[in-house]
Amino acid sequence: MSNFDSAKAWFETQSVEKQCLMSSRAALRTASNLRMFGDRHLLHLKSLRAILITAVRGVGRPEKREELQSNAASASRIAETAATAITNSAPAQGTEEKYYTFLAITASCSAASAAFSTGPAAVAASASSAAEAAEYRLDDRNIAASKASAYSAASNDAKENQIALLQTPVWGKTAVPMASSIHHDNFLNFLGHHVDWAFWRMWYAQMWDGTFRDWDLAIEVATLPDELWEGEDALAKVAEAIRGIEAKRDLLDQITALKGEVSRLRAANHSPSVGHNQGPPLENQEVALRGQIELVWPVLEELEQEVEKSEPDPERIAPLAQKLWAIAVVIAKYCGGKLDVALEKAAETAGEAGTKWAIKFGVGTYLSTNEGVQSVAKAAWKFAMSLAAG
Repeated sequence: MSNFDSAKAWFETQSVEKQCLMSSRAALRTASNLRMFGDRHLLHLKSLRAILITAVRGVGRPEKREELQSNAASASRIAETAATAITNSAPAQGTEEKYYTFLAITASCSAASAAFSTGPAAVAASASSAAEAAEYRLDDRNIAASKASAYSAASNDAKENQIALLQTPVWGKTAVPMASSIHHDNFLNFLGHHVDWAFWRMWYAQMWDGTFRDWDLAIEVATLPDELWEGEDALAKVAEAIRGIEAKRDLLDQITALKGEVSRLRAANHSPSVGHNQGPPLENQEVALRGQIELVWPVLEELEQEVEKSEPDPERIAPLAQKLWAIAVVIAKYCGGKLDVALEKAAETAGEAGTKWAIKFGVGTYLSTNEGVQSVAKAAWKFAMSLAAG
């Protein structure tokens, strides 16, 4: 694997997915080597985007192939421009730091090239640049060892299948070179200093450890439109878009969970053993509560349909959130509880008005459902605000 031509020949025998995964992992090993040339935030964003797209391409989602290849081509061009700018810049930190920064950004550039051109040469170039970048030293003693470690890690990757690579730390069984370990820790600290780096810190750290699993989220970030990645405010624009993606996913998950609870409660309420001729008569409070639960379902249906649109309207989502909150208020009053009541504290309502009725009819079920109603209302408001902000 240390010879470029033999590496290229070997990659030609591998699937596109494995080529991309190996390329992205090679680039990730030295992504933290980027030094201060120009705007460090933009340089890191360009590099991480290129690596993310390559990794996502390696996961193997045919329905996203064209979109990913288009974004990869753009990311590769942007990273290449950044590499050229580094080469032409004044060596503020010295020629050595410029060289290794150039290698690190070149590794991510080549990785993205592999994702859109599916060219073994690009994959081999990414691995080669990453190995060279790994030489970036703390002292003269670890140069050869760091480069050898990078090639060893790439060789070990070659022995694994696609699924195993997705679950393996980027250095695999190879000991992480001391310089790379220090750069990695410093990079995590850098990413932790601003909320706009939250997704990237999580993704980078989990990829490094081999624990990243949320590829649906990664795909959505990788396919964000090019215009968000351009300009001096690119980091803020991308971060806002990611927060919107996360808010939407959270809302849809909560809607699904609440619909399940409401379905179970509706089924129980229509059981022959409750009310009707076969069971004891319903009390007025129980009838009223059932009515409120029935109101939840159509609001959830309408909310879900709006959220799943390609362009959800915050002015339609906010009123639906308000409807759910109003229902939650009524349910809480009937149950003798409070808004945001925790189930384990339900016993604290003993002695309050309505508690005897609550115990008789198992109010815990209603309180549980009501917590879900409140939670969806809050999530809907949060998503509406993210849409408005965008």
